[in-house]
Amino acid sequence: MSFPSQPYSAIIIDSSYSQLCFATCQCLIYHSSKAREDYENTLKQLWNTPSNPNPDIPCLCVQTGLDLYMRVKNFPTGSEVIMAAVNIPVSILL
Repeated sequence: MSFPSQPYSAIIIDSSYSQLCFATCQCLIYHSSKAREDYENTLKQLWNTPSNPNPDIPCLCVQTGLDLYMRVKNFPTGSEVIMAAVNIPVSILL
């Protein structure tokens, strides 16, 4: 089975021009260690709540997260894994 290196392209970018400009500027400016620590603490407070104390790991995409999970679980070769609602064909190859 052969897949192109990038099987899907972005169809819709759900953000405004000003949001894209802001994000670009944030990537290009220097952030002090204190500012980064403040951002990290803010994200931890948003993501780790009393109802969900499990740590979260932000990933670039679902495939990255799935690949990370499968590597950490270290299932034996030939194991069968049930995957629900996977709509990206190359995910099965992970």
